[in-house]
Amino acid sequence: MAIWSRQYVLDRFCHPIRDLALLQYAAQDSRAGTVINFALACEPKDAWSNLVRARMRLTGQTTQDHESGRVDAQVADRLAEAPNPRIKRILALAQLRTGYYEEAVHSARAATSLKDKDDLPTMGHFVLAIALAKLGRLDEARAALAAADASWPAKLKQPGAFEFTAPKALLWYESADELIALDGEVTAMIR
Repeated sequence: MAIWSRQYVLDRFCHPIRDLALLQYAAQDSRAGTVINFALACEPKDAWSNLVRARMRLTGQTTQDHESGRVDAQVADRLAEAPNPRIKRILALAQLRTGYYEEAVHSARAATSLKDKDDLPTMGHFVLAIALAKLGRLDEARAALAAADASWPAKLKQPGAFEFTAPKALLWYESADELIALDGEVTAMIR
């Protein structure tokens, strides 16, 4: 009888399930929530699985969805081995959606200050701009919006476009539709 190491089980079973959930979420497959919960049952202390579930919950329509997403993002941030711009960015979005604007400013600034060659800071700048606008700091919000515009790749300005990456074998994607929605939200507030 073979005895599998914990890392073998994580790499061969739990992490692919997490990646499947993210792909299903990107494809708007209704099974994504069930699959990410299965990945978390397999490995509850996986920061990336908690992050994926947070991102899913933040697209929900209820305050409870957003609050659950904030909790998941906080757990992901705590479990991360090192500060991660994607985790900080989703945490900032979760704080924004639940009315924690000062915390959202702090997390968004942390996200945009972390240098990661594989990261796209555009969402962090948009979240920062929205949170600052909600706090009435319109000049700072305009500066954050300008930074978002400057960091926004042309290929992600086309509705329906995606960009998938796998830094350190952690599957992630950026969505043009998410960025376009954030741009519209902040533009309506400060222009």
